[in-house]
Amino acid sequence: MYGFSMTEKEALILLNRVEGVGPRSLFKIKECFPDVASIFGKSAAEIQEKCSLNPEGVRHILDAPRKVDLQKELDFIRDEKIKVLSLWEEGYPALLKEIYDPPCLLYMKGEYDFALPCVALVGARISTLYGNQTAYRLAFQLASAGLGVVSGLARGIDTHSHLGALAAKGVTVGVMGCGMRYFYPKENRSLGEKMLERGCLLTEFPSEAPPVGIHFPRRNRIISGLSLGVVVVEAARKSGSLITADLALEQGRSVFAVPGQVDSPSAMGTLGLIKEGAKLVQTVEDILEELNLEVKIHRSENSREQPFSENPVLKILTQDPLNVDEISQRVEMKTSQVLRHLFELELKRLVKQLPGKYYVKNSG
Repeated sequence: MYGFSMTEKEALILLNRVEGVGPRSLFKIKECFPDVASIFGKSAAEIQEKCSLNPEGVRHILDAPRKVDLQKELDFIRDEKIKVLSLWEEGYPALLKEIYDPPCLLYMKGEYDFALPCVALVGARISTLYGNQTAYRLAFQLASAGLGVVSGLARGIDTHSHLGALAAKGVTVGVMGCGMRYFYPKENRSLGEKMLERGCLLTEFPSEAPPVGIHFPRRNRIISGLSLGVVVVEAARKSGSLITADLALEQGRSVFAVPGQVDSPSAMGTLGLIKEGAKLVQTVEDILEELNLEVKIHRSENSREQPFSENPVLKILTQDPLNVDEISQRVEMKTSQVLRHLFELELKRLVKQLPGKYYVKNSG
């Protein structure tokens, strides 16, 4: 025997620290030993016979109570106010549970209602100004419509997606490719802390798992698995974002792509997706219509109960195109407030967006 008692959750947390025990092995162990902690009192032969695990993996499992500092992990989870969700308990994200190989454990910091429909925005780490602005705008509008925005906390498109959702005072989920003792990239730590006020950080990896390359494809299946659809904003021909799109298709999710310039290397991946049948995205309405989602607009204090004819942004728009910065200056509002007004007016077909993020009053 292992010499001390463990709860079901503690046994799962310990097994998740064992080398060579991934989601499928952990799932198999739970099927073979419903009282998971009891595995540590079994013989190697019995575990191999029941679970069909390789001998080296079985040895690591039986050595774990001795070699893995479970208490250190539990203390970290408690001190950092991390919630651990298991696949077999209430509260685990229902959509994620449907995928082929859902994580058996999720470590969550912050709060998020997984019943809230969400959309993933992903794209290049080395992104263009066009890509960053588009990610920010789409995230802002999705969050304003009452949807959660999921992304991977990476540089570039991911960062601007999270920022757009926060600017709209919406909720956003950052899925990490490492344990929570790390933060990758380091410069996004402050962004991650802001996200805790209106969303959560999520990972399947135990606290000391570093941000190594093999973790990120596993992270990507969670991004797509949590979401109704995945929007690839900008991607080169060989991009990790295309892995997320492939995973989304395997999981039965909708895949969207934002078109870019036909001769731009950063658009080759998204243009390829569109050729293969991904839904082309020009405006947020393309996403909402495809997913058949009811829009709930989050109005700012200034616009609440205000007739659209009195909207300050609508009042200054004519048939002469203005960009967001020019509108902000004329109405003396922050960019985030202007974007919220523009989104509401677009939904009412009162304004029209032109290429280059210019806006005009809709004459039709």
